Amino acid sequence: MKRSLTALLVFVTTISVLTSPVQPLNALAAGATAVATWNTASANTVSGSLDGVSITLNATTSALSRQTCDFSDSSKFSHPAGASEDCYDFSANSVLTFTFASPISNPELYFWYLRSDASPYAVSTSGGSGSVSVLSGMANGSASNTTITQSTGFGTGIVKITGTVSGVTITSNSVGSGNYSHALLSIGRTAPASSTTTPNTTTTTTSSNSSTTTGPTSNSTTTTLAKKVVVGATTTTSSTTTTTTTTIPAPETPSVSPGEGVVTIDNSDITASVTRVNNTFTSSAGGISTTISVTQADGIQRPLNLDGSVVMMNGDTLKVETTGLAPSADADLWLYPGGVHLDATTTDASGKTQSNVAVPKGLKNGRYKVSVSSTNAANKPIFSTVGLVMEGKTSRSSTLWIGLLIAFAIFVGLAVPTTLRLRRRNNN
Repeated sequence: MKRSLTALLVFVTTISVLTSPVQPLNALAAGATAVATWNTASANTVSGSLDGVSITLNATTSALSRQTCDFSDSSKFSHPAGASEDCYDFSANSVLTFTFASPISNPELYFWYLRSDASPYAVSTSGGSGSVSVLSGMANGSASNTTITQSTGFGTGIVKITGTVSGVTITSNSVGSGNYSHALLSIGRTAPASSTTTPNTTTTTTSSNSSTTTGPTSNSTTTTLAKKVVVGATTTTSSTTTTTTTTIPAPETPSVSPGEGVVTIDNSDITASVTRVNNTFTSSAGGISTTISVTQADGIQRPLNLDGSVVMMNGDTLKVETTGLAPSADADLWLYPGGVHLDATTTDASGKTQSNVAVPKGLKNGRYKVSVSSTNAANKPIFSTVGLVMEGKTSRSSTLWIGLLIAFAIFVGLAVPTTLRLRRRNNN
């Protein structure tokens, strides 16, 4: 009986170990990168995991909203991750706290964007030195000691936290009284590159040409950085070529509401006059005019909403045409929030540019703005910015309910007088 109970206990213990979902920290292969995965779509406190370690993330003001971020651009992320990683929308005037179930060494903050208007950002840690430094990217930004600073525009890249920590807190500088988004971010880590000790080998210098050196030497420690083949006492090291693609940083543009336009010429904002014709919206100021329309997936032009604002939905195509620019000038089309680069064009001989772009997937319902950046005929930098609205299926349902309410009101308006007349006749 005792042997049977012992065997059963061993069996149950074995099954428990084999089916345990928790991976130990350092489960990553040497040099590999992981970014946190998150389980909660929207809340003030959300949960997830990083390299097998459970994480919670808390925001003190507006609820966090899970988004999808592209951390694959190696020109900004020296430890690139995936093109569709989980990340969270961090509101202004808030304190953000990551808490780890087990301490993590040298975690890395991945910023899809970080606004300058809430800078500087104070960083504190539980454990470790709490010192921060820019690992890659973060144009016009810096990080030192316990402060992250974004001087202008939007920062995209990695900020490294030194030491083994069990928590990280980020505090933004207050911006007015609003709670609008000023960061999209997540957290990750990269396992250290492996180091191996190889007897009777030589150390070689890497160059554009492969080199081979033979002969016995004392034991040496080699950190693997490039492809290396060791045969007996011969070490061959070959170099690799890295191609870096430069990405245009998202510019700062003025705030606009849906149905409004602003033209910025040489850093001076001009409120635009707007016209609406056949479900197109035109914003004009300072000799610059931008006309926007939206085409549905079925090819039908989408109407403006009741407020006269441009409305876009998933599957739509956005048409943006701007005139009054310098001939043969570069022009870029941006979508905010997020600083998404939608298109790059060149103006024609008359100074006109036109873009036809698909509405990016995964956008939440709400307020957005598009901005065309280029130069005008006087060779001065300009931005033409227009506010618009993203709607989804829920908006169609709302429209249906509104229609039903109107129909019910019409019915009541017709039925009540008839009923009253009938009552009067019966009373007489």
